[in-house]
Amino acid sequence: MTELAFVNAHVVPIEGIPFEGTVRVRDGRIAALGAHLTVPPGATVVDANGGWLLPGFIDAHTHLGLHEEAEGWAGSDTNELTDQDTLLGQLSQAVNAFYTATGELLVDKDVTTFTASEFGRTLQPNGSGGTDHAWGSHHFVVGGSVLGGKFYGTYPQLILGGPDDANSRGTLIPTTSISQYAATLARWFGVDPMDFNSVFQGSTNNFTVTDLGFLTAP
Repeated sequence: MTELAFVNAHVVPIEGIPFEGTVRVRDGRIAALGAHLTVPPGATVVDANGGWLLPGFIDAHTHLGLHEEAEGWAGSDTNELTDQDTLLGQLSQAVNAFYTATGELLVDKDVTTFTASEFGRTLQPNGSGGTDHAWGSHHFVVGGSVLGGKFYGTYPQLILGGPDDANSRGTLIPTTSISQYAATLARWFGVDPMDFNSVFQGSTNNFTVTDLGFLTAP
């Protein structure tokens, strides 16, 4: 059995208010957290020096080097033809390495990696070699609890001006709501469906199906 103790951290838990204290991790899992935890003998101590620690959260909000107006390099919408292919290859390798690591730690069924965005991109490039804001998009979900190897929802016809295009530039009309997507993840995370109305501010009430079925039961 291996145990780590992260001390002197600003801890932001999933539930409750933030505090200054310690987080103990045993065999790759969070064992305890609190403001006055005792560090057990033999534990490896990591001094956070006041740094923020978010046990249970994994935030990989990283741009792919595509810039937008007034944002500079961090959000470019103009270099997708030259840079995006390489960067997506790096992303693929990173996600694969992360998923492999969760398997080695025997926590792959407890960790779900997913992409999320409130908008998609046009199918037709703009004049700067990039794409513009659009509607529908695709996402991927990875993890040991994911019922993978398939598409969920309705795959669109990728035709400019086609039946799934809101105009003539490839602005895809969504067939699945982001609220349904989020509710499926929330249910796996332990949110009671009876609480969906308050969690999603009533948006899930617009759909007869809130569980898209891409995750196993929690």
